[in-house]
This record gives sequence, structure tokens and C-alpha cells, in this order.
Amino acid sequence: MNNILFVEGWRNITHSYAMVNQWQLLSFLEKRFFDIKFIDAPYLHSSWMPAGGLFTEKQEAKIRLLERPRKNEKPIAKYRINYPLDFSCSGDYPHFIFGTSEGKKLFLNQSQDHARNESISKDNIYIVTPSL
Repeated sequence: MNNILFVEGWRNITHSYAMVNQWQLLSFLEKRFFDIKFIDAPYLHSSWMPAGGLFTEKQEAKIRLLERPRKNEKPIAKYRINYPLDFSCSGDYPHFIFGTSEGKKLFLNQSQDHARNESISKDNIYIVTPSL
């Protein structure tokens, strides 16, 4: 499959972003629109521990068996879903950044490098949010 999607996020924890990510991964895998390559983002807190039993054994196996991108592998896009928000670009392909906002605002302390408007408004950055 030539349509490789890099997904960067958390799995195996109960944080809301990780739960959304895992359900989305299962949907992507079922629909087979993309060949998914997964990049594990560092946990936000060192006290976080992986947890099993969040999904069925079969679903957890599908999520666990996702491979990392190979060197020189280029995706059609990267989808990032972790916190703090990271608006950096690792290539010239589109980057979709999942994030939540409160009151239609994104505060500087919500981003990894306290991104300013100029970094968020790059041509290949797209914000995905379930809220306004």
C-alpha cells in the first residue's frame, strides 16, 4: 500500500487523547485507507503506566502490532495526537494536529514550544479538534 499515514501518539493508557487515538487507529485499520505506521510519543508524566484490558484482546493486539516507520519511509501525512501540542513539522507532507480547546482559544502553554501564530499557520499544519 502506498498510502502511508504516520500516527504519533499514546497507546495503552487511559488518558482521553490516548483513548481517542486508539479508537481512531482501530477505525483506520478496519477501513484500510492507509498503511498505518505508529510513533509512540513519550508519556506526559513519568508516573503513567501502560494498562491492559482497555479493549478486547484482538483490538489490543492490532494496536500493539503497529510498526514504527522505517528509515526513509515517507508518509502522505502525519497525524499527531498527544499533549502538549506539537506544531513542529518533520517533512513537507501535511501534519494534522489533534487538540482540544476551551472557549475557542488555544493558549501558549498548551503547545510544546509555546508556539506562536506563525508556526501554527504554516501551509502544511492542520488542526483537528472535537470542540470549538
